[in-house]
Amino acid sequence: SYWFRCYDTAKLLNLGDVIKFEGLNSFFEGHEKKDKVMYKLRKKLNSLGHSDLLLLVTHQVVILEQTGIAPRSGEMVLYNSITKQKSRYMVDN
Repeated sequence: SYWFRCYDTAKLLNLGDVIKFEGLNSFFEGHEKKDKVMYKLRKKLNSLGHSDLLLLVTHQVVILEQTGIAPRSGEMVLYNSITKQKSRYMVDN
């Protein structure tokens, strides 16, 4: 996401290059157009191959729209864009 909170979180993980991507921006309260955000995200997910692994840092509304899961604070959603399998994972503090 282009939002500082997401970008800073990704940078602090120190797992590699961080790239801002419009397909992860929040559309809560009309900050972005939902259809535009989800189109870009789905296009990106559909372009991934079977061996691609990607960590996306985004907002609850985007995760809910894509996976049907509304993550709680401190929770991650693991999602396989090919099989559509998903699960929750609580991050330890």
